[in-house]
Amino acid sequence: MKKINTKIVITTNFDKIYDNLCNEDLYVKYDYQKTKSIISNIKSPENIIIKAHGSIDDTDEIIFTSQQYFEAQEKYPEFYSLLRALFLTNTVLFLGYSLNDPDINLVLQSLSNTSSSASPHYILLKEGTSRHIIKHWEKTYNVRCLEYGPTYEDFGDNIEELEGAVAQLRMERGIYE
Repeated sequence: MKKINTKIVITTNFDKIYDNLCNEDLYVKYDYQKTKSIISNIKSPENIIIKAHGSIDDTDEIIFTSQQYFEAQEKYPEFYSLLRALFLTNTVLFLGYSLNDPDINLVLQSLSNTSSSASPHYILLKEGTSRHIIKHWEKTYNVRCLEYGPTYEDFGDNIEELEGAVAQLRMERGIYE
């Protein structure tokens, strides 16, 4: 996935698995409490990992329960405004995500009325997801499903295909890293 070279990675995971994969690259990491720092880094040449639910490094500030979601939205409205702006102006690829996160779903749902279905977000799911659920995600959240499979072993090959498609699209549009 690092070959896609995303400028911004937003993760709802508070573990450090992805962070550790990116240690040798030029990534900075901030959680939802550091909106001003996130904005500064978005404008810089560095890549950024945004920890939308906090980090295991500060367990008192992890967002995990419904009550914590509510409190975070009330206490950090600028972060949620930033998320909406990022989702409105960028294409988002969801990996390892089930669209069951209330924070992210609210952002997606609030934007689905103002965003064009010609500019959807994407989610990578294992083959076999219910067509009813896929249609619901497209209609409610403007998220299209990219399937891999039929087994988890196919994930790597499918990611390589996605990396190739992104590289081709960048070349066609004259976007260079």
